[in-house]
Amino acid sequence: SKNNDRLVLSVGLNYGSRNELMHAVRRMIADGIKPEEVTEQKISDYLFTAGVPDPDLVILGIGRNGHLGLNEPAKELEMSAHRVKLDPVTLGHEMLTRAGKPVSEGVTLGIGELFRGKRILLLADGEGKERGLASLKNDLLDTSCPVSLLKLHPGLEVFVNRESFGL
Repeated sequence: SKNNDRLVLSVGLNYGSRNELMHAVRRMIADGIKPEEVTEQKISDYLFTAGVPDPDLVILGIGRNGHLGLNEPAKELEMSAHRVKLDPVTLGHEMLTRAGKPVSEGVTLGIGELFRGKRILLLADGEGKERGLASLKNDLLDTSCPVSLLKLHPGLEVFVNRESFGL
């Protein structure tokens, strides 16, 4: 893989980004960047991932409450990576109830970051996903069912099993 220049695999595991942002701000100050010159692109240029292309493929699961990643149903949704208090429906998921210790929060990429992927592959497996899947077929965008926003992405592909549709 040393000479591989065609594939970049980025995997985020429990990444909070505070350390990276601290280093970016320090470098911007050292380089004499003025506050009015700070833009999203300028910050991007100073992150550890500067120069890393947007993902070709984002693979997501859908939660029983329509969450996407861990972007839980809410009045407003975050655009970038953030810490989130988990919804009671999510807390009842077998993966969390069997974790061995209480879990109440998670870290997730924001909706804006998920949408940077050229293609999004949504996997729906298991029961209770009917509402979220139905939200992809109507004309409404609903932050109380975050998966509904995916209908705006031109590269969305959805894979479901019969159980997810309640068949």
